[in-house]
Amino acid sequence: MGLSLSTPGRPVPVSLLPLPDRLVVWAIRAWVIGLKRRIDAAEPIQAAFGKYGIPQAACLIEGLMSVVACGALRPLAVECVCHETISDDERILLAAAALHQDGSGFEARFLLRTMLSPAASSGAAEILDRLGALLGSAGLTLFRWPPQTERYVLGPAPEAERENPPRRPTLH
Repeated sequence: MGLSLSTPGRPVPVSLLPLPDRLVVWAIRAWVIGLKRRIDAAEPIQAAFGKYGIPQAACLIEGLMSVVACGALRPLAVECVCHETISDDERILLAAAALHQDGSGFEARFLLRTMLSPAASSGAAEILDRLGALLGSAGLTLFRWPPQTERYVLGPAPEAERENPPRRPTLH
């Protein structure tokens, strides 16, 4: 499919995302629209997940986004449901969800810490574990974005290194 978390800023069309990722990003966007417009988005989100036999996922989206909204370290970019591409912040949330679904919560924590306080990233992690398991029980496997967590630990690479990355020694 060629999707990559390693290229922030490069647009990823929503139409290229697998169904589980489209469902989650739509639910996140619907929640934000509901919050901004002061309308209850729980019913449509529950109906969307209900099509796959997991209407209770709507409560997890509610919890996740409440934690994200209260624990964000900066303004986050969450697009409208009709927007054709995903934002870098949406990409990070999807990648963290996929890592949790895959049992790689430690790596996901690095991603979450780029946008959330320590307490919020811990709360989001617990919810993402539950969401990943619930999606998995319905046969919905999220796309496994390449983690690239090293760049979050060490910070952005100098411009020259982005074009010609240095060889790193292999440690065993």
